[in-house]
Amino acid sequence: MIINMDLNSWDTRLLLIIVLLAINLILKLKSFRSSLDYDTSNHIYFAFLKYHKVPFFASYRFGVKKILPRLYTIGWKLLKTDPYRFRIFNIVSSSLVIILWVLTDSFIDDAEIPFYLLGTILINSLWVNYMSSATEFHSVALIMVMFFLPNIVPFQAAWILQLVLLAFLVGSFKIINGAYILPILAFYDRQILEYLWLVIPGIILFSLYIFWGLSRNFLSVKQYVTNRKWLNPKSVKFIILNPHFCLFIFLLGIGNIYYNSWEWGLLQFVLWGIFLIQRCYTGYMFYPSLVLGLYIAFQTEWLCAIPFFWGLILLFLFFAGHTFFHILIRSPREIVLRFRKRICMEDYSSYLGTRERQVQVLRDKVKKKDSVYLWGSDVVLLLLAKLIHTPNTFYSHNYLFYWSDIKDKQNYAINYLLNEKPRYVIEASIVENMKFPIDKFKNMYTQIGSVGHMTVFERIGLKRSAI
Repeated sequence: MIINMDLNSWDTRLLLIIVLLAINLILKLKSFRSSLDYDTSNHIYFAFLKYHKVPFFASYRFGVKKILPRLYTIGWKLLKTDPYRFRIFNIVSSSLVIILWVLTDSFIDDAEIPFYLLGTILINSLWVNYMSSATEFHSVALIMVMFFLPNIVPFQAAWILQLVLLAFLVGSFKIINGAYILPILAFYDRQILEYLWLVIPGIILFSLYIFWGLSRNFLSVKQYVTNRKWLNPKSVKFIILNPHFCLFIFLLGIGNIYYNSWEWGLLQFVLWGIFLIQRCYTGYMFYPSLVLGLYIAFQTEWLCAIPFFWGLILLFLFFAGHTFFHILIRSPREIVLRFRKRICMEDYSSYLGTRERQVQVLRDKVKKKDSVYLWGSDVVLLLLAKLIHTPNTFYSHNYLFYWSDIKDKQNYAINYLLNEKPRYVIEASIVENMKFPIDKFKNMYTQIGSVGHMTVFERIGLKRSAI
């Protein structure tokens, strides 16, 4: 099948961009008000506490997703009345990805069209959990810009801009992005020998920058690695339940290595290395391999070898059905339930129903101006109930357990409560089976409410005031 039009004219490229952006927007808006998950709630609650000028401890620092919660802080006026609006940022980033796919492709062949449609569907699929908040959704666009810079600016300017952009990606997103220095160097080849006076100081400065970042976060990174297994049950379950998606990502990578020069192959190996070393093989962790894998394929034109007809078959048989049945015809709530049930095998329906009742209990029993201590990790309860966490500590036990270098976690939390004496303690989604030790606090706190996995305690001897 041949499309009788000049696919490389600006008018046609613009039309392709408009069609892809329309599909992207329709799918994004369909799930705009789907429920908030753990990661998203942690990011937005960071901005909530910043707005209320509450000091706290969190893991979002140099090289550890520093930018995203701070981006929400800057845009808090947008999120203040409706936290679901964080998805506007996801829409902007995914739209930029699509535009870059099309504009950086030097020659668009008709055989590539199904893969443009396929890519747009996949970045809005349940497989990448596109409803969530993740740095991966934003960093990939900057990485694409970084690798395209040599095509539009001279070597010296491109090298400097790439290094600056890479330093930003390392410090503001994830320190592991520093691995992209390898394919950057590979693409320059002989030019590096001609400009050693520029390249060598740049590499030295960048290496010192990475070393400085690792030294500041060594204990946190070590704690993360210690608590992440190479094949944890969640990752194994995802791979077993979604073999066709995982196979597509793998075959895309194989094609990028087999049909391309060693420089593009090195970039693909870096993508795989970054994916594997993070030890979490589910959802949006696949996003860079998907988006940048297609970017490599579009740049190097090897997808043109696949006939247009077979591309359409792949599009409709494997992925269009997924999008139609699990996204387009479902409500925002059902989309999340489908993701949890079909992708992760989790019973989320009862959890969401319980969560609504939990938030209502908090609104009825807890006064907003009084600070609370969350004994657990269900930050979304505090966010939806608009409760202010007690200051100068971790607002989620996830940070206490998986990112802090505190050895005796339970003793730390107990001592904090004994010293600060917050009015309310909310036990919800405990971590590592560390239940709130009410026996130690029976003369200090009493239970005033319980729904599902959430229990609310109030300090004894305080006068109850109107809420």
